[in-house]
Amino acid sequence: MSADSDDAIEALLRQDFDVQVEDDGFTAHVMRALPRSHRYGGWLSPVGMAVGAGLCWMTLRSSPIILSAWHDWLSGRLSESAGSVMIVPMGLSALGLMWAISEAAEDHRYALA
Repeated sequence: MSADSDDAIEALLRQDFDVQVEDDGFTAHVMRALPRSHRYGGWLSPVGMAVGAGLCWMTLRSSPIILSAWHDWLSGRLSESAGSVMIVPMGLSALGLMWAISEAAEDHRYALA
């Protein structure tokens, strides 16, 4: 869960329960006993992408289709290998974009409920 969804849930709960229920400190005791949540900073995704890109480059740097695609692309010709090397990353980017949009829409739907 994210901070935004936590805020939305808390706002929803506060709408329905305006009075505080006395519990003789039970809630405060439970909250102190819970482990702290670990929130990862914004560095995790860029580092993961850099590591993934580096591993892909190390794996594919001597592949004949990649070398042929780079040679054709730099010379201005569009061959099957150059086209496939361009289409695959574009397709994966489109899939990632669709996934991100669907996740954002799902989070937004829960925030409005």
